[in-house]
Amino acid sequence: MAAQHTEHEDPRLFALFLDEARTHLDQFAAGLAALAHDPGSADVVQELFRAVHSLKGGCAFAGLPALTTLLHRAEDLLGDARDGTRTLTPALQTLLAHVQALAGIQLAAVAVDGPLNEPALVALTDALVTARGAAVETAPEDTRRRTPLGALPEAQVALLVNFREDCAMPGVRAFLVLRALDGLGRVVDTVPARALITGKMLGHRLLVVLEADAERDLLTAAIKGVGEVAWVRVARGPLAAGMWVDMPAREAAARAAGPHEEHTFVRVDTEQLNALTALTTRIATAVAAAVPALVDDMTALRTAVAALHTVPAAEVLGRIPRLVQDTCLAVHKEVELLLEGEDVPLHRSLPPLLADPLLHLVRNAIDHGLEAPDVRMAAGKTACGTLHLAIRATADTVQVSVRDDGAGIDAARVLARARAAGLVAADETPAETALYRLLFAPGFSTADAVTELSGRGVGLDVVLRNIEEVLGGQVTIVTVPGEGTTFTLIMPRDGARD
Repeated sequence: MAAQHTEHEDPRLFALFLDEARTHLDQFAAGLAALAHDPGSADVVQELFRAVHSLKGGCAFAGLPALTTLLHRAEDLLGDARDGTRTLTPALQTLLAHVQALAGIQLAAVAVDGPLNEPALVALTDALVTARGAAVETAPEDTRRRTPLGALPEAQVALLVNFREDCAMPGVRAFLVLRALDGLGRVVDTVPARALITGKMLGHRLLVVLEADAERDLLTAAIKGVGEVAWVRVARGPLAAGMWVDMPAREAAARAAGPHEEHTFVRVDTEQLNALTALTTRIATAVAAAVPALVDDMTALRTAVAALHTVPAAEVLGRIPRLVQDTCLAVHKEVELLLEGEDVPLHRSLPPLLADPLLHLVRNAIDHGLEAPDVRMAAGKTACGTLHLAIRATADTVQVSVRDDGAGIDAARVLARARAAGLVAADETPAETALYRLLFAPGFSTADAVTELSGRGVGLDVVLRNIEEVLGGQVTIVTVPGEGTTFTLIMPRDGARD
């Protein structure tokens, strides 16, 4: 049966999907190779999970249901490993390698408008379901290495945080500690590494190296305000040399091996590159001859170089209508989509980093924000909800807003889930701003069950990671009961920070 990929309706978007899918496939393959070398690496498993999750989202958007289901089941398996409830044995790694290979073959077929091999996809999907249904193997506790911290510069302070033994989710508490400290200084380093801090982080101890001039009492109060903290030790500058930390052995080995160099590539239009090359040649000739045309060529060169670094926001917004259509069909809701800002120029580094956050925010708005048609009509609203997505630019920033006219965030439900997860004490009622911030905690979800759209707790943490950690931006939430919710992403206009 031929693939029903409706992105062919816009060849440019379909080409972009294939390009991004190849990137995620490469990340999938690289992750499997790294996993074979270091089977116990939580960092590698996390990157594998994200690669498969992103690839699955792209395939769902492109209208490839059989391939989407296969990747969804692979994501299930990786999710178990990420949460520490299963080890990825050599047999499971081989199974995942088959998934990567088959996905690559099927995407190559789709690229030339060929048919999908659905029997093969279904057979491999069944194999994944069978493998996951087998007895769950609990991942062994990571061996830990007692490591001296060493002296720090005077401007830095070491904070050793020990969570209570009955803390159900130390990883989420660690995440909240880092969020609290971000407002008091710059986090220089953590043990475990920030990428290894998950909802079910092994161990109950966190070391943070913070560059800040805040007093000891202020730092301690901020940390203990998170809750479930047994004690905090603070040592500034040279005094940190007397502090020891139990570092996971695999992390100690990774640190000893030194930093991993990453390379970033961007796509450049061939005509623009040719124009830049021609201008460069003309400028060289002009310099040699000292002719007046040099000034005009320099102006043209600056314009050409600036164009190489920007793309229209339509590259981001163009895929939203199909995403909204598919999500509405999945949850049986009606939505009117309003788009604003297609012509806003964006730095080339922004569209790839906005793709996953917008995927999750749009799905979240339709699945959780907007009410079902009968519920809306009972509340005096139209059966069809409204979703407004706008991109605006100022001199220094780009602002992306996703606004729905739904029921607003149910603070009581969020609080109940937070208490059930041990994030908020039974006698504690945090301010709404702090409560809504918990929605971004890794693994946190208000969904009752895992579906294709929600329940994994991997949505809003992706938004926060890409916007605040990678881009150095900010995410805000404004919600009004009965009227709707607006998520606003604010980021530097010149793209990802170095």
